[in-house]
Amino acid sequence: MSLIECGPEGLEEAVDAFYAGLLAMFGGDAAPMKAAWWHDADVSYMGPGGDHRIGWDEVAAECERQAGLHLGGQVSPERRHVMQGEDLAVFTCVETGANVVDGTPAPVSIRASTVLRKRNGSWKVVAHQSDRLDHVAITS
Repeated sequence: MSLIECGPEGLEEAVDAFYAGLLAMFGGDAAPMKAAWWHDADVSYMGPGGDHRIGWDEVAAECERQAGLHLGGQVSPERRHVMQGEDLAVFTCVETGANVVDGTPAPVSIRASTVLRKRNGSWKVVAHQSDRLDHVAITS
């Protein structure tokens, strides 16, 4: 199921903004990623490295830290699925692609869940959780 099939107005754009922000962050610019999030005390981020950040100050600092790594490369959300309520939605996917570590492409295979909140007609991220799929089988 794609987001277009679900028809949630503005939700697809918010997810696309999150992934555009991720690519910008890989290039060293945290601003687009930070713009994809609500800047609230209850936001959370759990990354594939096991980190767990709570509150906007911690999440924003993590965005800046990751931008400073200049990972390069590209990932895209595959196997996209959305569950939407009136003002909350959960987007799940498998992120695939590669980053560049010490000049060498490093494959990326991550399972991710992103929670978005709708406020004043706009959807933005309030939680993102991801896990590496190094040892997890993905089946259709």
